[in-house]
Amino acid sequence: MFSNIFYSPSAPGFPITCVSIFENVSDNNYRRVFIDSIFRFIKGDNIVSGDFNGDGKKDFALGVISNSSDFIQYYSLYAYTSTADDSYEIMDITDIYNYKDYTITSTMAADVDNDGMDEVMVNVGTLFYILKFNNSLNRFTPVYYREGINSFNQIAFDFDGNGVKEIGVNTAEDSLIFFEKEIAFTGPATPLNLIGYSLDSNSVFLSFEPVAGADRYRIYKSDSSMSFVLYDSVNGNNYTDANIINRKNYFYKVSSVDDQNPVRESMLSDPVNVYIHNKSKLISADYSAGGFIVLKYSERIPTLIPNLESFVISGNSEPPFNPKNITVKSNYEYFLTLNSIPANGIYNIKASGLSDFYGSPADSNSISFTVQEADSQKFYLAKLELSGENRLTVEFNLEVDSVSVKNITNYKFEPFNISVTSVTIDNSDRRKVYLDLEKRSVIGATGKNYIMKISNIFSSGGIKITEGAGSSFGLIFNKENLDEMYVYPNPYSINNGQDYITFANITRNTSIEIYDLKGKFLITISETDGNGGVEWNLKDGGGNSVPTGIYIYRATGKNSDGNDVEEKTGKFAVVK
Repeated sequence: MFSNIFYSPSAPGFPITCVSIFENVSDNNYRRVFIDSIFRFIKGDNIVSGDFNGDGKKDFALGVISNSSDFIQYYSLYAYTSTADDSYEIMDITDIYNYKDYTITSTMAADVDNDGMDEVMVNVGTLFYILKFNNSLNRFTPVYYREGINSFNQIAFDFDGNGVKEIGVNTAEDSLIFFEKEIAFTGPATPLNLIGYSLDSNSVFLSFEPVAGADRYRIYKSDSSMSFVLYDSVNGNNYTDANIINRKNYFYKVSSVDDQNPVRESMLSDPVNVYIHNKSKLISADYSAGGFIVLKYSERIPTLIPNLESFVISGNSEPPFNPKNITVKSNYEYFLTLNSIPANGIYNIKASGLSDFYGSPADSNSISFTVQEADSQKFYLAKLELSGENRLTVEFNLEVDSVSVKNITNYKFEPFNISVTSVTIDNSDRRKVYLDLEKRSVIGATGKNYIMKISNIFSSGGIKITEGAGSSFGLIFNKENLDEMYVYPNPYSINNGQDYITFANITRNTSIEIYDLKGKFLITISETDGNGGVEWNLKDGGGNSVPTGIYIYRATGKNSDGNDVEEKTGKFAVVK
């Protein structure tokens, strides 16, 4: 379909638009099958095609304008429909008045309400219309109107994958806005519980719940949390991607496809982030006198403490046993405390069911260590727990000396430098003491790992507490919902002396989207390490620092059972 403008010799000042339809008759050969003339002027992107009347055949339309010398200027939509093979006729002419020749016009067609009939979107000057053909009235009628629009061309595409096309237009203030018709989504269900992790340095594994009636699933992939493109499709509810690069982040979404549904594809799932890395393996086990083992892994470990049953120790003709306690010693090390000092000899330790810091399953390889104990006894910290809003319960392996244990300067509780105000020994068990903390204490799901460090304390028998891992203990906290979520510091000021803010009181798995006040998406950050908070470096997805302003967050998360919790939205301020 083509159009061109010519001037009649009998009326040289008045333009005529000629529309022609050509049909391919052989390779690189076409013949004209239809021609018509309209005594109007066409400019810009104003020729569209679509099924306007819902008969399953393509119609076409032209948006033309009156002559600039006319007393009243207007836009006209000339719509044509097919009546027979190579035969077309006018189905309607719709006029929109108050057009000015110095403003732009644009015409576009798309099915924006999912009824099988294409609507025509017209921008005349700063007025935007959606016109729909009414088969009963046999003409186009306006179904939507908006002022302040100044688009040379519009966009109609299902950007968010919900089965409904969004309409994108420029406003008179030169900003791009998107909107869509509010209709119930009738497509197939979105696959739930998308899980992704790196199997090793050369493969990614994805799994999700199957959708009833789905013929297949589509896999979308991106190098960032935006701009997903269709990457592959699969019949089952799991997928392995081998086209990856080690030490790089990838993002995935999935959808279900039902070929029998008028809306064939579901909305896209929430994204899953996968960091490609080598499979984490246990590389060393170092035994220390007193019943302590330090396990080192080849990849970062999570801060969430694993179950005691995850570690099985065997050897030296003893029945297999588990450790008494586990703490995180460093980003790559666990610190294990045993119930008792084992007999001297060679032992094996094996961990199963563990994941690394990135959510990938760790190897279940075993490694050996040697116990060579002297007769000297060790005094160490065996257990720590929060037993009240401002109280800690500390348990040692031996009964404590009543003088040194009550010296409050022997305790240091990080990271907020919280002071101990008093120490009480349990009356029935002198291995246990209670530490009262200053009232201003902030203990909970703050996004921090809490560590109690103890020094210069003796057992009742005069043994000094072991230095290093035996004199420190860690705690982490998280929430089961987002009801009490907050941001600190808020407002953020560059004078605070730090370059980040923290979202706190969140679940162990929370995703937070951040927007500016205009609704522009900036970045998604995620909490996965279990300490109830996540830090943001005040930079958008492109690495640019955000300016002074008010920002909006939208948080979604799952509780410890893996169930979705009610989302939370809020605001915070940045002052630089």
